[in-house]
Amino acid sequence: MQNPETFIQLPGDEVRKKFDEIKTGVFRTIDFLKSELNIFSLKLLPMDNILVVLT
Repeated sequence: MQNPETFIQLPGDEVRKKFDEIKTGVFRTIDFLKSELNIFSLKLLPMDNILVVLT
């Protein structure tokens, strides 16, 4: 996936096919936020959907 727009436009069956890749990206993003930026709650992020953009 190149950018958030590409992810948002994926059809449901494609998301299901790439679920493991997407899940890994989300977990790595959360790990980065915790370990590098000391952000331990998504409530501290400026937007609700910023996790998708960062992933």
